[in-house]
Amino acid sequence: MEKIKSIDHVTFNTRHVRKSKLGEVDKGILMRLADISNKAMEKGEVELLDGTILELFTAENNVYAGTVSAQVNGEKVPLFTTMGTKTEAGRKDIVKNLRILKKSSRNTENMSLIPPAAPVIVDYLYDTLALRPDVIRWSGDFAKCLGWYMLAPESFVIGE
Repeated sequence: MEKIKSIDHVTFNTRHVRKSKLGEVDKGILMRLADISNKAMEKGEVELLDGTILELFTAENNVYAGTVSAQVNGEKVPLFTTMGTKTEAGRKDIVKNLRILKKSSRNTENMSLIPPAAPVIVDYLYDTLALRPDVIRWSGDFAKCLGWYMLAPESFVIGE
């Protein structure tokens, strides 16, 4: 199988799309992401940084999904969800998930449900993210790096 050279990264709520290139992710971060993702899938969730928690799972059709949450006023609230796939069947599953998320949100009536062709990373920002502006600063980079790790770990062989 050919290595993935770029991934379209979409923020559903803002319709922002950028092409993420392989060289944008430092190979060193992958060791940390491997540990984080393995613990999250094994334990159901893992603490990230700034008091946030990652819940991560994989599904059929080579789809992964992760939700970053935090305690806000004593309640665990979702801040953002990131999903990705490298297959067309997985992209269709992501569209189904976006339909569910869209129904539970305000101000999404004009948002497109059609992400670009796979490989793709799609982020969904919950309204509650505004309660944690510190997380907004790193959420996109985290989602990009996690996406690269989940979709193309073979691209980060140390020593290559």
